[in-house]
Amino acid sequence: MKKIVYLTFIWCIITGVVYSQTAQDATEEKELLKAIDVFTNANHQHWYDLEKLMNSLPDSEIVQRTEKFRNAAFIKAFNIFSQTNGDKYAAVRSAKFAQYAPPPPALLALDWDTTSLRTPGSLTANIDLFSLVLLRTFDPTMTAQIAGSMFTMAIFSDSTLQHNALRYYRTKGLYGTLVYTRHLSGDLWQVWAADHILAVSFRYDVRLGIITAPSRTKLEDPAYTKLQWPHSIAKPADETVRLTDDLAQSIWDSYPATGYENEDSYFHYRQLQTVKLAAFLNDNRSRYRAAREHELHSLAQPPAPATLSGFKELTTAEDDITPYRDSVYNAATFLYPRQWAAAIQMAALSYFQLNTKDYARRVQHNAIFGLNSYARRLNDNEWEVWNVGALDACCYVWDLMSGHISKVRYWVREETKS
Repeated sequence: MKKIVYLTFIWCIITGVVYSQTAQDATEEKELLKAIDVFTNANHQHWYDLEKLMNSLPDSEIVQRTEKFRNAAFIKAFNIFSQTNGDKYAAVRSAKFAQYAPPPPALLALDWDTTSLRTPGSLTANIDLFSLVLLRTFDPTMTAQIAGSMFTMAIFSDSTLQHNALRYYRTKGLYGTLVYTRHLSGDLWQVWAADHILAVSFRYDVRLGIITAPSRTKLEDPAYTKLQWPHSIAKPADETVRLTDDLAQSIWDSYPATGYENEDSYFHYRQLQTVKLAAFLNDNRSRYRAAREHELHSLAQPPAPATLSGFKELTTAEDDITPYRDSVYNAATFLYPRQWAAAIQMAALSYFQLNTKDYARRVQHNAIFGLNSYARRLNDNEWEVWNVGALDACCYVWDLMSGHISKVRYWVREETKS
């Protein structure tokens, strides 16, 4: 089993196209998030104890690490919390899962590998532990992204398949993923996540957040390349969800008809993708602005910088840590403040040459303990946005029409408990 740091690291870095797909003012979701905040705040010390325990055990001691992790006080408390709040989790997640379309029948008719991802002792042998990583995750796309990351690591750990890994990750990064769902019975749903190379599928318990029975299509199956792919979302709850789905489909449809020919053509394909994303953004600027304003209007006013007690600002007036400041990708795919927060956090790591272990710990805390987002309108197009976590914080000015940000500032807590 990988360190818990690694598990929560996955959660945060995969911002993808979707961060959330329900408005912040959804009553049930807000109530559940409030309950999660109460739980995590009440179990801070148990979390620190778990961190210390995991850091003290060698990575090679897989059985011991797994046993200690399962029996830790924080995990036991989380299991009780998850069961106690099962009705809320099931209601919020089911409403989101129900927006998605079923998979194309031709996908189900393929020859699926139902054994390699279920092998005892493999990277996915303890996949049920991902329920902790999914503590604040309700949407099937984010759930599939997190699960899929572990599945693909397991797939390409096979030495006979490793030569496909670079092509796979580049293709997925350029052309995205489509997600489909189907209700099975009770709290169980089936989820499919497909990219242009392969598809994975798993059962998901929306009450407990537990993933089971992972499977995948076989690599280089000629029938896979002939599939026709419908939109992921059949019943969008609002216009933001509809925009997200249209964007995902546009990215997917930009895959070249000839397929991904070779690695030498990667940069050519990336340039073409940038042009197509820019065109989509330009054609839908009013939709982007409406979606982003809808999100920001629901947030409280930002705090004064002086109120960030115990934090130290790393940025100065001379620093520009804007991640990918000229990137059309971020401008076209980021609809939520916390997507930028994750990108800024990663940009600060390299810009300030921060300690990677401290960085991983900050990412980990944001995944478990969450972020508080704030926003203030500055003018017709620009908003000042803040994201404040337990161990770091950032603010920036977001131009809702262009999608770009500026005036990025970043803080870290000066002293953290080890």
